[in-house]
Amino acid sequence: LIERRIALEARRQLRFSNLSIKQIAAELGYDDPAYFTRFATRALGTPPSNYRAASRTLPPPQNMNAAVSSTLRRAEFDTLE
Repeated sequence: LIERRIALEARRQLRFSNLSIKQIAAELGYDDPAYFTRFATRALGTPPSNYRAASRTLPPPQNMNAAVSSTLRRAEFDTLE
């Protein structure tokens, strides 16, 4: 459950912030950026730098609040399963 939440926040940070991967790792509690990269690669299916590049080519959500709310609802639903 905790790893899913961290992966969700990593996705959000990689797509919408200009922080470096090292800074994102530190914000998410990883002292070693290499360990964060291994975790994120496993969780995202691709290295964080590739995820960031691919997600930046996607159009922004129509309604940011709805997108965040929908993501949170899905995450909450996943915890009930």
